[in-house]
Amino acid sequence: MKAKVIDRLAHPGINGFSEDAAYEGTDFFWVADGASAIRNDTFAGYASYAMWFTHLFRERFEKIASPSVPFPELVKRCVDSIEHDFPLSDLDWYDKPNFTISALQIGRTYAELYTLGDCSLYLLKQDGTIDRIYDDRVDRFYSQTIRAAQMARSRGEDTAASVRRQMLENRTARNREGGFWVVGYGGRYEQEFRTAFCRVHDIKRILICSDGFNRIFKEFGLYTISDLLTGTVTLDKAYETLYTYETTHGTDADFPCVKIHDDATALLIEFA
Repeated sequence: MKAKVIDRLAHPGINGFSEDAAYEGTDFFWVADGASAIRNDTFAGYASYAMWFTHLFRERFEKIASPSVPFPELVKRCVDSIEHDFPLSDLDWYDKPNFTISALQIGRTYAELYTLGDCSLYLLKQDGTIDRIYDDRVDRFYSQTIRAAQMARSRGEDTAASVRRQMLENRTARNREGGFWVVGYGGRYEQEFRTAFCRVHDIKRILICSDGFNRIFKEFGLYTISDLLTGTVTLDKAYETLYTYETTHGTDADFPCVKIHDDATALLIEFA
């Protein structure tokens, strides 16, 4: 069986540029979500360090992608080469760019599904069942940031400042036991991917998406994942609904996200 992308979406967030990146190959498909750095400097012609990092990672991945090498090892090789060429020694480790990622690696008999951080994969099998592959270790820290934003909104305080304080606290748990894991400079994140396997002939479709798109299901319940996997709703239509909803409700005190109109990226892949 062969896999091909039958629908795709890539929308920048409220800042007007996207720190997400996506890759479509023969044996690999992935979506990465670059972290919004505490310091929002431009770098190397890109609007942010995170944007630079995800885009350079995609370039280097494309050059070395080999179906015989496990995806986490390829990620480590790419990031190690970037760190070697761009040590970013003027930045504190916590300020260096990072990203979350979900990926599909297709072998002869089995497909391997990988995720690290808050990107997601949804798998529609030939028998109609749906599985989700997600790394929930980040949820506790994300919830703390959401609560900080909601408290600030309800009190009429500076939401951005409250979010910043909580993010500074959260990042001390990055890439360590009991915390959450992302792809970035240093560490052993390549050992921490959440992984699943499925026979290729059992797969009908797979959706890979960043958290800016995943909130359609996770936070807001605007559509079901079945709506997207079956093609009942296109990715563009789902995003239009999301954009309208966030525009209307983004200032609500109980709005369940840190910001409205996050970068949103998704790939819908069909096996045939």
